[in-house]
Amino acid sequence: MAKQLPKTKLYNSMLQDVNSDTFNFIIFQLKLQKYKPKGRRFTMQDKVFALSLYRQSPKGHRLLSKIFCLPSRKTIMTLLNKLPFMCGINTHVFDHLKKVAQMKPLDHYCALLFDEVALEPGLQYNRKLDMFEGFEDYGGSERKPSFADHALVFMLKGICRKWKQPIVFTFCKGTTSTLRLTSLLKDVIRQVKLTGLKIMCTICDQGTTNQATINSHLRETEQNCIRQGIDNRHFGFVID
Repeated sequence: MAKQLPKTKLYNSMLQDVNSDTFNFIIFQLKLQKYKPKGRRFTMQDKVFALSLYRQSPKGHRLLSKIFCLPSRKTIMTLLNKLPFMCGINTHVFDHLKKVAQMKPLDHYCALLFDEVALEPGLQYNRKLDMFEGFEDYGGSERKPSFADHALVFMLKGICRKWKQPIVFTFCKGTTSTLRLTSLLKDVIRQVKLTGLKIMCTICDQGTTNQATINSHLRETEQNCIRQGIDNRHFGFVID
């Protein structure tokens, strides 16, 4: 039917009345309906669409999979596992964020959120990278032979437009030290600034380490203003 569709008026009507994403989805459904689940072959565009759907709602993806031909959860997880997302600063993530140049100026304003979550200590072997995961890891060569029981995550969230994107994570034993968190926060902000996004605020809980980190940046901003002989009129802290 998909091959016969271009010869009909229905094809031309759909091409004019629906957007390209909807049209491609309809054609993709017509092509795959005749195949059994294990015989279906999906394009990268199909997998990315299913992944975005799964991220919004795993239950919604499961329900729609009973109605439409969609990549299975296993296929989606396989796609995710191919993405090189390591601890610390991932350059390819920030390279992708540079596409914000196509966004409206107001959509560039965002908040930087960071928080720690407790983890159950354990090891897992990553076949693709040929390494064990579960130790302290801050990215690059900063790995320690001790079991991690916490993860620190940084995420950007739009202020004028609803969007959010995790950008950095690390594994640590206990809470991250003030010295390391201070340095990491500074590095993350610098990398985000290079993408064109504008961080207007940072958001975190009132943990002792977080308070000490923010106070450290406030003192540094005050000292920089004194050295430059200017008044500190910043409502917060400034990096570089």
